[in-house]
Amino acid sequence: MKKRGVTLITLSIIVAVMAILAAVTVNIGTDIHVGAQKARFQAEIDQIEILTSNYIRRNSGNDFTPYTWNIASLVGYDETQFEGETITSGNINVYVVDLTKIDAEETNDGLLEKGANDRYLYSEQTGHVYYEKGKTFGNKVYYRVTELEE
Repeated sequence: MKKRGVTLITLSIIVAVMAILAAVTVNIGTDIHVGAQKARFQAEIDQIEILTSNYIRRNSGNDFTPYTWNIASLVGYDETQFEGETITSGNINVYVVDLTKIDAEETNDGLLEKGANDRYLYSEQTGHVYYEKGKTFGNKVYYRVTELEE
């Protein structure tokens, strides 16, 4: 008499394959989500850069508050995010962007903490805008996104 059915070994292999497929799917989904958040963050920084540049051009100069930013003490300090800046004793000279002046009061698209003391900093040297508190994606803190393919 022949027994029909699934053996314990076959069942174990099926469960293992399904677990591997589930793990891969979750990992890919997480990577896609983080990539989308980074792209939104960079779009916001780019928008503020454009609005700041337009404001400075319209007003024939920069009337924002000067600020010395100690970047050497930042969490996740990565010099590549500040490429082109003159760094003196771990500091760069920037300006605090007044979002009301550039007509960008509502910029955070759900990524940044609403109501928090969010400050965007403008570098006259490079024309870049940085997010002072930084935003964490994965295991890296970004003050501006310099690459999206990571």
